[in-house]
Amino acid sequence: MAFRVNEFVKSCHECQNRKMTKIPTKAGIVSYPTPKQPFDVWQIDLQGPLPTSYRGNAYIFTATCMFSKFLFTTPIPNKDAITVSEALHKLFTTYGTCNTILSDQGSEFIAQVTKEVCRMMNITQQFTPSYAYHCLGACERTHKTLEERITPFIDQNKRNWDDLLSSVTFAINQSVNSSTGYSPFEIVFGTRPKFPLISESASSNLTSIPKDCEEYLSKTLRRLEVIHQQVKDNLEVNKAKMVERANTHTNPLVLSAGDYVYLHSQPTGPAQKLQPKYTGPFIVHKVLSDHRILIKNEKGKIQTEPVHINRLKIAFVRAPSPSPYLTSEVVTRTDLETTQESRATQTQDIPVQGHQPRIQSDDSAKENVQPLRPKRLNRKRPIRYRNSDHISTVPDSSCSDAGKFFKVKRIIGQRGSDSNKEYLIQFAGEPAQNAVWTKWKDLNPKLQEVVKSYPPPLSK
Repeated sequence: MAFRVNEFVKSCHECQNRKMTKIPTKAGIVSYPTPKQPFDVWQIDLQGPLPTSYRGNAYIFTATCMFSKFLFTTPIPNKDAITVSEALHKLFTTYGTCNTILSDQGSEFIAQVTKEVCRMMNITQQFTPSYAYHCLGACERTHKTLEERITPFIDQNKRNWDDLLSSVTFAINQSVNSSTGYSPFEIVFGTRPKFPLISESASSNLTSIPKDCEEYLSKTLRRLEVIHQQVKDNLEVNKAKMVERANTHTNPLVLSAGDYVYLHSQPTGPAQKLQPKYTGPFIVHKVLSDHRILIKNEKGKIQTEPVHINRLKIAFVRAPSPSPYLTSEVVTRTDLETTQESRATQTQDIPVQGHQPRIQSDDSAKENVQPLRPKRLNRKRPIRYRNSDHISTVPDSSCSDAGKFFKVKRIIGQRGSDSNKEYLIQFAGEPAQNAVWTKWKDLNPKLQEVVKSYPPPLSK
């Protein structure tokens, strides 16, 4: 019984979709493959909304090269698909097209106009799962740096941030990146930028540029090859350290097709603190990878986009059509016969007509009536049990092999209509789950009188 109660409570839908798990799911991270050259793969994202500037801009379109960490930014007034497509066009016409752009599933990135721009330029779009912000780590870290660099120089109204954007972007690109060991500018162009406040290092001193352009280009190419190889090595080392550090504390979740799960959602609105934290339950349709899971609802409708496994938790779901707790199939005639000996010691028995018991006369029945034991506590019993007429007056000595006699403890319920009515009988010494459905005609007359006087509740 304790196990059943525990399973019933654990499978409560209202509790599961509101309570947060103490240790949320956290799968180990996997680093993105290192691109082969600069501007091969861009991470793109939007930062904002920010205070509307004097020029009417409210967002920053950011693009980060995943090889060189080179940053491209441009202010935009809104984040509709056409405006974002124009920012992409500006990026590609400045630094050329790329092979892949990686973004989240914002409406501005999955819109048809954005997809058409990428198709015309032969660019592959890749999307991160919803609410998986760490998958765009390069852009998210850049946003933090931009906010730190811009904040000290804006005016009191905080509306001149777009005037400072180009200067801050240049400062980030000429700074040495800890993961590559070089500045993004140097990785892309092979030299440090010339600027009054930037001192040239010995390795990038261009005071003696060869007159022959071919010789200069060959030296630059050789230098770029060395830089790019060192950048690749540094990136691999830092990625391994990052993965090891991030995977120190994980709580992985192993799923397979057919598992029931709940999906973590982001409540919105004024009453979001009282809204459920999870939606579902859903069914795992397919495991695409260790992190991307394709789910479907209970009606079989598959979601268009996979979700990150960190948003899922195991759902404890009750059976769709659970069998009744009290079933007549639990007790068989063989079970009743094997328990006869333990019941033979009872003082009061009621015959079940299905076994054809021997019926005594009323006079002999009255002579064999044995008084009930006096109550130790003067407790007031329920009305149904105050009348003892439901207890048979036939003593144990009248039992025979031809008929089986059993003491009735209580009548739990009834079902059916009129002539087809059945009553759920619990015998003394047996648990409730062993109760037996008995037809009206199989009840002895005294038990029928009890049923008429105190009808049991209806059961489904």
